[in-house]
Amino acid sequence: MKLMKPSQATRRFPLHIHITTLFLVLTLLVGGIIAGIGFKLSRDMLEATAADLINRVGRETGKELTALIEPAELATSAGQGTGRALRLPARWRAQCHHARISPGPVVTFVNQVPCESFLAS
Repeated sequence: MKLMKPSQATRRFPLHIHITTLFLVLTLLVGGIIAGIGFKLSRDMLEATAADLINRVGRETGKELTALIEPAELATSAGQGTGRALRLPARWRAQCHHARISPGPVVTFVNQVPCESFLAS
């Protein structure tokens, strides 16, 4: 291993290079911090605005849905205690899932007819 002379071991740069590098690093650091703070503030503002908009749309949709359903609800529940209520099909009044999804008479008839009879006509 060769020993170097002290003048060859250290490399010296002029003062203006040190100052330029220092200000460049400082400028990049401050710019990055400002950009990060701006990003966080704008993200928080957008999240708050989106949450407010979602809540407002939900309330308006609920009001519109209530206004749409209310007349039908009144029509079906009119005279409920007197027996004059609108009579719903048994399938709609069924309590169990299988009774509600059972096919109606038209579907049952179509399922019983073979496919060839439709294709022959």
